[in-house]
Amino acid sequence: MTCNLKDLPERVQARVINLQAEPSLVQYFMDMGIRNNIIVRVIGKLFFSSNYIIEVGNERLVLRKHEAQCLKVTTSF
Repeated sequence: MTCNLKDLPERVQARVINLQAEPSLVQYFMDMGIRNNIIVRVIGKLFFSSNYIIEVGNERLVLRKHEAQCLKVTTSF
């Protein structure tokens, strides 16, 4: 299954296949450790907001909805 990170079900691991954003946002992702071919997992969505808690390696990060929409992922390894 290929989708945006925001559409990924919780607790499902996926591999990032594309960062579809402006260069400054791509750099922001890379600074946080989000790159092509890295494994990510959506831990949950924060209540009363559109923020997503994700896991990248051993780190947990919070992404806004529009940031999560920029990450194209696949569950096919």
